[in-house]
Amino acid sequence: MSLLWRSASRKVLCACVFGFLLCGFLQGQQTGEIRGKIADEQGEALPGVAITAKSPSLQGTRNAVSDSDGDFRLPLLPVGTYSLTYELDGFEKLTTTQNEIRLGFTLSVSVILKMAAVS
Repeated sequence: MSLLWRSASRKVLCACVFGFLLCGFLQGQQTGEIRGKIADEQGEALPGVAITAKSPSLQGTRNAVSDSDGDFRLPLLPVGTYSLTYELDGFEKLTTTQNEIRLGFTLSVSVILKMAAVS
């Protein structure tokens, strides 16, 4: 009887451990991401653009910088609605709103920055 009891106890223990691990994994999936490409009005990639993400779902802000191909990525963003601000010297600052992140979703954006007016 004790051998049977030990076997059953191990099965219950394994099921509990598996359940806790599964819950942790699913809880870790409560995010999405934003990926994008930034170009000028001629379609040329813009490296070095500072991207700032803001949301009530996010404590503080999240920042990224576009790479040499104009690509950027903001991973592991909590589910919610974001405003994104794009800034680069010599170009007009641009802010987009209503960028919605859903569970496990990747939002793809393409942004065109206009040259700043000479004053």
